[in-house]
This record gives sequence, C-alpha cells and structure tokens, in this order.
Amino acid sequence: MHPIYYLVFIGPVVLIPMWRIYARTGLPRVLSLLVLIPIAGPLFTGCILAFARWPKEPSP
Repeated sequence: MHPIYYLVFIGPVVLIPMWRIYARTGLPRVLSLLVLIPIAGPLFTGCILAFARWPKEPSP
C-alpha cells in the first residue's frame, strides 16, 4: 500500500479520536499528529497518554 493512501484514508480514522482524547486530557492537541508517523508514531502517542496526568472526572 502506498504511503499516501495511509495519510488520506487511514490517517483521519485514527487522528480524529486521538485529537479528541488529547483535548480531554488537557494536553496540546497538536501532539496527536504524531500518530501519523509510521511505526513509531502510535508508540509515542501511547507513551505520552500513558504517563501523562489525566484530569479527574467530576463526581456526580
């Protein structure tokens, strides 16, 4: 598969949820663009989310 297909078709399917996750955690949303880097990108974004402080949800 050609890399341009990855960016055009698969990229938005992965990028949009990552953008929203970064917005909810309070981290810069631009970091979600790292997921578009082949092989290492998802690893980096996963590590950033795993070790970042997440805001606590408000109690009901």
